[in-house]
Formats: sequence, structure tokens, C-alpha cells
Amino acid sequence: MEFCMTVSNVLDRVLPLTGYVTRDASALISDPACFHLRLALHELVTNAIEHGNLAISSQEKTDALIRGEYESMVEERCRDARYRDRRATITVTYDREGGLVRYRISDQGHGFDWRQELRRSASIDPQTAGSGRGIHLAKTLVDDLTYNEKGNEAIVTLFLNRISQPL
Repeated sequence: MEFCMTVSNVLDRVLPLTGYVTRDASALISDPACFHLRLALHELVTNAIEHGNLAISSQEKTDALIRGEYESMVEERCRDARYRDRRATITVTYDREGGLVRYRISDQGHGFDWRQELRRSASIDPQTAGSGRGIHLAKTLVDDLTYNEKGNEAIVTLFLNRISQPL
């Protein structure tokens, strides 16, 4: 089974969206694993919107948060002709034969060097102001996290061979 959703850049909708796309998987995995999955997907969908579709750099986000202007910056980007029509796509695949569930979160941004980001330490570095912590968090919460070559699609895989319920 596979389904696909395309969503606009409204950050307030990310939490209900992650609950919706994990609803069927929640019957197949433990409560803690489901919580971890929702948290990882929340981070990745938020990244797709903020950094991908709206092209907000980590430094711009940090500066706006310090000034208390983050929400207005996001609203401005959502109105900007360069970004307003961009969408994020979430594709969920249940693979019975492979014993897995896969989530693909794509954005219409330019992508990023995800290999370099994953090589960096997840610790807080004053030079990067916490940049990339969401990716490192997501990676610890799911079985597998990879990206496409361009870096504008995150692929989360959960292996279901540890459960007794049928897929």
C-alpha cells in the first residue's frame, strides 16, 4: 500500500500531519517506537518546509528566534513569490514482502549536503548554533534515515520484522 500527500508550508499543521501519516503504522509498532517515528517525521517535515521550501538558513532562523521575529519571517517567506507555491510531499509505503514502512519527505528547495551534516558531531557547536540537531535527533529515533543525492528528500525506513502483527 502506498499513499502520497502534498502539503503547503504551514508549520502549525506539521504535528497533526505526522499523527495522520503514522496512524496505520501505530498498529504495527510499539507505543515508544510510534512516538519516536512521529518525532522524527515532525523534525524532517519541519526542515523540509523551513530550510527547503522557504530557504531559511540555520543562521537566519537562529537570528530571527533571538529577535522574536521568527513567525513574521516565516509568514513573509510564505508570501514571497519565490517560495509561496512550493510544496512538501510525504509518501508512505507499506511493503509487506519487505517487512517495512518507508516515509519519503520531499521539498522543492535546492537541497543540502546531507553527508557532511551527518559527519558532523551532533553536539552543540557555538560556530553552528545548533544547526542540524533535528537531523541527528531524527537519525537516532528511526531504523534508517537517508537522503536522495540532491538532499531535498529524506527517506525514513522502519523495519517491522521485530513485531508479531501481520502487515
